[in-house]
Amino acid sequence: MQTLQPCLAPLLLLIAFLNAGCSASVGSRGGSETTRIYDPVGVLENSLDASDFNRTRAMLSRFEAELGRDYLCQWAVTAGLAFVDQGSPEPLSQLAEQYAQAMGLTTGKNGVLLLLSAGSFPGIAFAGSLISTEPGASAELLGRGEWVAARDQAVELLRAARPGAAARIALQGLAAALGPGLEPGNSRAIFEQKKLLSWKSDFQSGELWENLCGDRRCLELVLDDVRQLSAGFEAYYHEAMTFPALNLLGPAKKRRVLILGGGDGGIATHVLKFKTVEEVINIDIDEKVTSASKKYFPNVAQGLSDSRCSMLHLDAFAWVAEQASEDNDHVKRFDLVIIDFTDEPIEGAWSDKFFGNVKSLLSDDGIVVQNVGTLSMKDTLHKVFSIHAGVFGSTFPVSTLIPDYLGPYVLVLSSALPDLQPLEAVDWAFWESQGIIPQYYDGPAQHEVFFASTSTDLCAFFGIPTGLNASGVPLGPVPLRLPLPELVDDDDRGKGQTVFKAGDNELGNVWVEQTGSALSLFHNHRGFEGVIEEYHRYRDEVMVLPALACLGNSARTVLVLGGGSGFLAGLVLRWPAVTRVVIVEVSEDLITASKSYFPESAAALEDKRTELIVANAFDWISETQDRFDLVIVNFFDQPWLPARTTTRVPKLRSFYKTLRDLVAPRGLLVQEAGTVAMPSAFAAVVARHQEHFAQTWPASFSTLQDFPKGKNEDFDGKWFRPPRLLLLSSPDDATFDPSNVDWHIWQKAAFQDLTYYHPGAHISLFALPAELQRGLGMRPLRLAGQARQGQPLESAAAESLVHSFAMEAHGCNPDLLNSLETSDALLRKLADIGGLSVLGAVDHKFEPQGVTSMLLVSESHVTMHTWPEHSYAAIDLVSCKAVVPAMRLQFKAETRRLLGCSAVTGQLSLRGQGLSEAALLSRKLPVSNTTDRVLLKPQRHTAKTEL
Repeated sequence: MQTLQPCLAPLLLLIAFLNAGCSASVGSRGGSETTRIYDPVGVLENSLDASDFNRTRAMLSRFEAELGRDYLCQWAVTAGLAFVDQGSPEPLSQLAEQYAQAMGLTTGKNGVLLLLSAGSFPGIAFAGSLISTEPGASAELLGRGEWVAARDQAVELLRAARPGAAARIALQGLAAALGPGLEPGNSRAIFEQKKLLSWKSDFQSGELWENLCGDRRCLELVLDDVRQLSAGFEAYYHEAMTFPALNLLGPAKKRRVLILGGGDGGIATHVLKFKTVEEVINIDIDEKVTSASKKYFPNVAQGLSDSRCSMLHLDAFAWVAEQASEDNDHVKRFDLVIIDFTDEPIEGAWSDKFFGNVKSLLSDDGIVVQNVGTLSMKDTLHKVFSIHAGVFGSTFPVSTLIPDYLGPYVLVLSSALPDLQPLEAVDWAFWESQGIIPQYYDGPAQHEVFFASTSTDLCAFFGIPTGLNASGVPLGPVPLRLPLPELVDDDDRGKGQTVFKAGDNELGNVWVEQTGSALSLFHNHRGFEGVIEEYHRYRDEVMVLPALACLGNSARTVLVLGGGSGFLAGLVLRWPAVTRVVIVEVSEDLITASKSYFPESAAALEDKRTELIVANAFDWISETQDRFDLVIVNFFDQPWLPARTTTRVPKLRSFYKTLRDLVAPRGLLVQEAGTVAMPSAFAAVVARHQEHFAQTWPASFSTLQDFPKGKNEDFDGKWFRPPRLLLLSSPDDATFDPSNVDWHIWQKAAFQDLTYYHPGAHISLFALPAELQRGLGMRPLRLAGQARQGQPLESAAAESLVHSFAMEAHGCNPDLLNSLETSDALLRKLADIGGLSVLGAVDHKFEPQGVTSMLLVSESHVTMHTWPEHSYAAIDLVSCKAVVPAMRLQFKAETRRLLGCSAVTGQLSLRGQGLSEAALLSRKLPVSNTTDRVLLKPQRHTAKTEL
């Protein structure tokens, strides 16, 4: 066994390391003064890889740079390689620790050594301060699939006398095990937006651009310098414009649809996905837009080739006027009219006369949908909604989060019916029967989001009440009533003047601008430069208030990481239960600017309940022993900026473990986690939370702040697109459900001046776009509308004889899926959670892989079948006992834990409705005597009969 002399060899190694500086050069036999690749017996030098020294050296440098930049992000990583010729089967871990200590890799925070043995007993070990020294941490890392796969491959390369290649594979595997799955900033940074072509028509100019949509390249259509759609996200807009209205119309009869504008064909394509649509007339004046869409966006324009669709290149306003004319004896009636213009085509087009003509073309239950814009277009919003509310029977704002536009992006939906109830009027069996796989609109959850998530400032703009009803339940959507609140003209603020500037260092610049009478605070090391400005409240309210609402009276101590302006803390301090707030902020300039120019926000910094700590938050959290009921992580990645301390968030597993340890039992942590522009990065952060927290709920929102762009980028979208995404996680409560809120506590806080958040929008935050739900394997929680309607699912469950809960597990550990012991342990754990009485078990292992298992219980059965080759399992639990929501959450959490899955979804189905004892008792059927109970309760069967 190759060992180091007790004194001399470690000392020589240490001296060589201390002289190494920042380079990672390959040393010769015994090392040199500039080496952290140590090869005392010439294993690497004399191997088949002897000509491969430079590749190994480059890989070590890359490991240090990428691990530091993309995983730790805050600190440099110091790494070393050591090669030995192991002559005995003894473990290498002790030797690795000796080498790491001698090379100075066990002190500080981020040292790591890989030791490779190429002798008769090839093997690999690691040590160093980057590897957590907590009991069991190294063993946990050794068992991770990313490391195991790389280790096995590296050992085979060592057997083949290729230690250099083995080292490179092992370094890759170690990096992946420490913090896997996160997109390196450089891979996205090298992409450049390109204008591919341009054209002009008699009506507008057009351009075709190449950009990024999520993790893929995509084409974008630009008209008059405004992005109209992208190939990757166009469905968000088109589904919002079509699916809610067609679901409200339902299956009563065949439907006719009129589209005004929409020359790209996207609206037509989406309405024709409904089997009830028998005719579509699409009128748009610009034929060049249609031609470009057919050529470059064939999926968008495919509906124009449907035999049910007629495309007319005409003046839509003239056509509507002609159809509505009294001289027209053959007026066509439409069940749905969709107005899809980029803006008001000509001044005065939006008029009572035009919309009156549109109304005359509607069927008795007809609906009109129109795109309008954002709250930054107040004149347009006020005008369009006022006319709609005056012309049609009922009018509702529809709030959407569209990746191609700033948001919330507002549509208007109006009905000829005076009493339309948009949440109650949908037959969801009809929606399911259409067989549509949506990208955005998933049915009930997103439908409620559209109508219930209107931001507080928009509700005030439209005169819509927010708050709670007499029973303490959040108010639902109501139709607009005239007159709308008076439109207040914004001051013409002119160009902003810088009145304060400081910084220009590693921590970024801080400056204050005055525009008219308004002051804005900016800090350019944050993802969005605006810290306090016109729309900052949107994000800040969502970061704080939903978590406080969920915690209720248990929110006593709060930690804010990166809250130097005081605004977040100010929101927290208004919560009645809060007794202590700790703020950790690294920028003294930000604190100074807030105190000097924003005294209302800075007042929170001086509150007697506040403790302000000026320090690097990442250093501070690793040293504190405090625990908090709520932890707010008020920073996030900025990969469009150069990597430095203040532009990245660590991605190592150890960092998320540190975050979890900050949270007190039954507490919560909030962290912003990205946007749909980088879905793989978001999914990786979700995976880290799911790995370290008992329960995680993603939430989505948007702001009207301009999205950050990289240098020389013409459009946003490469790095950021709405919706923005955050995570709300519990460290120890697998049953945590953000729909469980005591709104009476909220009333005590008396929030009267909010901009975005309100109780009616609370649940809507947790309903993700359909593609994200599928990608993460998550389903939305119980909706607020269900609470207003008396929780129909749970009410039906209480009256049902048989509860069947079907789970699908994705991204699971194949070895665990191939283990009968694991399957038996899981099924018994599920039975224990459900309070089921086990009678017996039967299982079978297939060749070459896969298992099927069944647990017989007195209440019915629990089964599992696995497909290790697909990392997938199907689990079914059937019981005559109630499978309540808390149980269902625990079922999914335990399945994910025991099978090592990335996502587990579940669906409850009910049988024997109306036959439960509760249902029979509610109908006052005779169940008081023994005979009746025997007849009415489910019959028990023996194990033999059941099998």
